[in-house]
Amino acid sequence: MERQWGVAKTLEAYLTWRQGQLTLAEVQPKREQQLWERQIQAWLAAVAALR
Repeated sequence: MERQWGVAKTLEAYLTWRQGQLTLAEVQPKREQQLWERQIQAWLAAVAALR
């Protein structure tokens, strides 16, 4: 369980960082960015569910 918690925290930290990168990088097409953000939100929800 402890290991799973560590993985969840690491994943959450990475996704939070990645989301910030996507927000800053408007170079990406809007559609792709929206898909990414939806995917990130889904992952964050899954991580939150592990807690």
